[in-house]
Parts: sequence; structure tokens; C-alpha cells
Amino acid sequence: MISSIIDSFSSGGLWMWVILALQLISIAIIIERVVALYVKRKPTELAFANEFETDIRKGKLSSVLERVKETRSEHPLSTAIQAGVQAAQGFGGKDEIQGKMDEVLLSENSSIEQRTAFLAMLANVGTLTGLLGTIVGMIKSFTAVSSASPGEKATLLSQGISEAMN
Repeated sequence: MISSIIDSFSSGGLWMWVILALQLISIAIIIERVVALYVKRKPTELAFANEFETDIRKGKLSSVLERVKETRSEHPLSTAIQAGVQAAQGFGGKDEIQGKMDEVLLSENSSIEQRTAFLAMLANVGTLTGLLGTIVGMIKSFTAVSSASPGEKATLLSQGISEAMN
């Protein structure tokens, strides 16, 4: 199976290398996002939020606010906790607290979704590159057929179509 994939790749022409490069870039972005979101960020944020849960439930908002301000630069989640605690300290209702949390969510969303838009773009470019390779292969085959002797036409046409389809 692997040898047939290698044969198809090698007979696919130059555009196969472009598609491979695009695929490798996509895989690198996916790996970076998985590491950033699930390996580095998620476990530490859950533990960080759990540190404050009991104090928040007991109503010790001022101590929570002080502790959050001390660790603000270390955890991105501290901004959300601080916004929620400040809204609750001002005796804000559920809507005010939700509004503050939504503000923080919008700012955090941009950091979470970094480079993910490139994945859709790379998928589109990869598809269009495959189409370009098909068109170039067909052009090559018909160009070769136009200047070939009648005995070679079938061979050249089938080789060009084979490259275009690969």
C-alpha cells in the first residue's frame, strides 16, 4: 500500500510537493493548537479556578480579588475571575456578571483561536493546487500529443492523463 502511494506521489508531478508542504504546515498548526489548548492551558486553568471556588461560595470576594491580582500575569483565567468578582462586589446582578464574563470571553477567544483560520485557507489552497496540477497535466498531455508521431500519441496521452489524475 505504501509503495503504491509513493508511486502515485512521484508520478503526480511538481504540484504533489506543493500539496505535501501545505499538508505539513496544516499538521504543524494543529499540533501547536492541541499543545497550547489541551496540554499547557487546560489542566492548569482548572486547578487555578478550583483554588478560588470555596472562597467565592463563602462570599470572601475581597480575598479572592487580592489573590487574583497577585497571579494576574501567570494565568489568562485570572482576568475572567477578576471581572466576575468585581461585578459581584458591586452587587451586580446576574446580568452584570454575565456581561463582564462575556467581555472577557471575547478577548480570550482571540487568543484561543489563533492560527485556526489558516487551516481553512490551507485546505482551500490545497484543493485548488490539486486542480491546478490536474489542469497542467492535461495541458502537457495534449501538447505532447499535438507534436508527436501517430504511433506515440496514445502513449503520451495516457502518460499525461495518468500524471493529471495522480
